[in-house]
Amino acid sequence: MGELACSVFKMEGFQATLATSGQEALTLLSKIPIPNLILVDCDMPSMSGQQFLETLKTEMPAVMSKSKIVGFSGFPPGSTATQAFEALVSEFVTKPHDVDEFIGIVQRLTHSS
Repeated sequence: MGELACSVFKMEGFQATLATSGQEALTLLSKIPIPNLILVDCDMPSMSGQQFLETLKTEMPAVMSKSKIVGFSGFPPGSTATQAFEALVSEFVTKPHDVDEFIGIVQRLTHSS
């Protein structure tokens, strides 16, 4: 999913970088300028999306406050599995999602102030 999304966003003209785990993303985010947007899966290997965002909030609060965050999950919105995760994101998308709709969300969030 990550490689496909990264490729699609690059084809749409976005600069996109892929991290394959929460820890890799934290390392990457510590080395690059604050991104406009971060996409986070609720269910990631070795560190859940919620754990990643809570760590980001604690260790890199500027990134957390200045980046729009789109969270996605196979679980429905408001489910027990996603409630705490949803509270940490700007937008929540349920998988599987329509690619055009997902690109529209990204465009809207990256072009809003």
